[in-house]
Amino acid sequence: MGKGKHKKVLRSEKAKVKLKGAKLPKGQNITKTDFKVKKILIREQLSDTGVSADGVHKVNIKDLLGKLRQNNSSIKQDSLKSLKEAISSSPGEFFPKHLGEVVQSTGQLCLDVDRDVRRESFRCLQTLLGSIDITLMEPFFDMLSSYLRCAMTHLQNSIQEDSLLLLDVLLQHIPNLVAKESDRIFGNFLDMVSKLRSESKPGRTLSLNLGKKITAVKWRIRVLERLLKLLQAVNASVWIADTETAVKSIEFNDNGTFYCPIIKTPQKLWFEEISGMFIQEMSSLKQKNATKSADFSESRKVVYYVEQMVPLLVETWMEIRPQNFEEAEGSLGQEAASTISLIAGILDELWKMIVRCDQKSQNDEMQLWLRKTYSRDFCQTFMSGFPYTFAEKSRSATSQEENLRLCYLFCCLSDPRDLTNLPLSRQIIDFTSACLTTWRSHSVSSWMCLHKVLGIILVENGKSWSTKCKPNLRKLSEKLLEIHQSSKLSNELRGRILVLICHALNSEENSVVKEATVSWFHQLREILRHADKIPQNLAEALGKLYTISREFVMFLGEDLTAILTNISKMKISESENENLSKRKLVNFIYWLPQRVPENVIELLEDTDFKRYVEDLNRIKK
Repeated sequence: MGKGKHKKVLRSEKAKVKLKGAKLPKGQNITKTDFKVKKILIREQLSDTGVSADGVHKVNIKDLLGKLRQNNSSIKQDSLKSLKEAISSSPGEFFPKHLGEVVQSTGQLCLDVDRDVRRESFRCLQTLLGSIDITLMEPFFDMLSSYLRCAMTHLQNSIQEDSLLLLDVLLQHIPNLVAKESDRIFGNFLDMVSKLRSESKPGRTLSLNLGKKITAVKWRIRVLERLLKLLQAVNASVWIADTETAVKSIEFNDNGTFYCPIIKTPQKLWFEEISGMFIQEMSSLKQKNATKSADFSESRKVVYYVEQMVPLLVETWMEIRPQNFEEAEGSLGQEAASTISLIAGILDELWKMIVRCDQKSQNDEMQLWLRKTYSRDFCQTFMSGFPYTFAEKSRSATSQEENLRLCYLFCCLSDPRDLTNLPLSRQIIDFTSACLTTWRSHSVSSWMCLHKVLGIILVENGKSWSTKCKPNLRKLSEKLLEIHQSSKLSNELRGRILVLICHALNSEENSVVKEATVSWFHQLREILRHADKIPQNLAEALGKLYTISREFVMFLGEDLTAILTNISKMKISESENENLSKRKLVNFIYWLPQRVPENVIELLEDTDFKRYVEDLNRIKK
């Protein structure tokens, strides 16, 4: 456009007539908002839009699952948080309709590259498992198990490390299902901390922690912690299976009619009457199949566990233990203390598996094999610095408790009659005796470990110790009896110790305990003569002691009148049937050589108790 033409346009614009508009009076230029509008809601469209009847927007689970498949990490995190909130607020609204989709979508994100997304998926999965019935997860566990094994064998170290967090969630909520997959998961544990040797050297060796942000020792501790939980879940699931098998056992009533449960529901058992002949044939077939297939496969599995794990545990401890225990005075730092505690726990769980296999096969072949193969390695490796002491603030558990666990494993894995272990055998007995000396400072868990060690020393291996260990065993027995006589001991612990002594006395060759029981018998007799109240477990143990020790029965017979009159008035605490407990206390009459005089029976005030004493007197030989 030229310059002249532009000026003509400007002149024409200025020549136009300008119109002036009228202004509104003051106060009238206001927008009115005092009206109301009612919402129009069509209920047929609410299910598609995700809006409730009251107009509140609801979370659409399909939209959330769709967002989980996007590539943006922040969107996936927000979707997982929303999904977790929806599960915790109203789990029954989405499940089991969308359970498979939720498990698959959440499980896939356990392998996500982003660390925050993986951690959020673990939290979402934990909320899911804690909000629904565990039985609903069984069809989908193969999917979760595959994701877990992929994470445990992933090439990226960060995903491999976070796989242990996923395993923690599964072991916390569905340990029985994890135990069923233990055969496949166990190999992944081995690959995390070890690698196969060369073809000329079979077996495994520890691997380095190259490329990881934590040290090799800390990484192995984390892996061993989860391995211990896995073995505990396996043993717990086996115990539950044995309990369910006992529930399904065949029963019969007084008329001789047999009943067998064929359908098990959460509410009740449905029974169908069948013939006794069919029951015998069915049970015989089950026994044959069980002994040929199930037991054999289980024993092979346990042998594989032991052969793969024990050498790695030995190598792990050899690498981390202090080089010179004399200079370090057996003191262990935090990492060494955690490692020896985990190793003792894993060996204990493996021993439980071995014992169970031998119980099912009714022999001791696997126990003998384990002692013959690994006893020397255990004593030379794990017991070389015994007893250990932990550095301050290294562990929550006491060093005494861990040392007692090692004592128990030594008695299980080694032969006490082996002369090469004679100094160590004496050391084990003396350490247990020293723990009894400081019994007042023990925690409940320490007492349980101590009771377990005393049982295997005095009962299971009571007649197997070398004759040179007899003086040490006698001191241990005397201290145990002295603690039982203490008035500050709780009734529960007193009953446990009494049962333990009764089992030790049951062995005719175990003369060490019998020599230290004379004064103890006198004190028990004083309890029966003067005590106004005794606990139920003490009554049970005394009834068992009658059948074991003739000497104790003769002690009671020397003061028969005072004992019978006091028992008739005695109270039994924590007993469901006090009359039955009193009958157990008075059963020693049957083993006395003489009968109870009639004038003594007349002194008894309790009619039921008096009648029972008369019956015992009548059936005496």
